[in-house]
Amino acid sequence: MALRNLDARINGRLAVLRQRQGDANLLEGTVGLLLSRVTFTQSYDDLLLVEQLVRATRDRIGDVLAVLRSDARLQSALHRFDGAAARWRRTGKAHFAALSQLDIARGQISLEMIPQLVAAAKQHPNLSTYSQLANAYVSRATRTEP
Repeated sequence: MALRNLDARINGRLAVLRQRQGDANLLEGTVGLLLSRVTFTQSYDDLLLVEQLVRATRDRIGDVLAVLRSDARLQSALHRFDGAAARWRRTGKAHFAALSQLDIARGQISLEMIPQLVAAAKQHPNLSTYSQLANAYVSRATRTEP
């Protein structure tokens, strides 16, 4: 049932996006829905569609903030962590949570990150921030220094 609802939302967004090509905010929401569906279905077709939508919107309006965020999320989904980090940094804003998740995925947690993750968990106590902190501790404990 949930997947059918998600499919209907995606289809509705895609129909509107076809009429409002170049709407970066609409793109960002559509990308979020498509990547949610990828989580459930593991659909390469959805990943290809996201890539096409991001490219088409970028060609139309350039690398605006919402396009960069959408592309960063796509790069993360494809496990292209360096590309995702580069896009997050190009947004010109501090996206500590996204960048720290990428560092955790790459096993590149610095000691300096731990206090920031602790502060984030205190400020936003939820599963995501606690998971990031736990993963960082595990990453630091299992990593051998050169």
